[in-house]
Amino acid sequence: SIFDVKPEALQTALYTTAVGALVASQEVLPSYDQKWKRNHIVYWCHC
Repeated sequence: SIFDVKPEALQTALYTTAVGALVASQEVLPSYDQKWKRNHIVYWCHC
């Protein structure tokens, strides 16, 4: 079961997941943010 895993292994897995999520968010969010801003500006210009 999952409780048989050593705490160190669990900690490493959590750390790896956290780092992976952080890296992914750093890559995904800026491009999404730029796209949203561009669309938003276009939207306001049309209004």
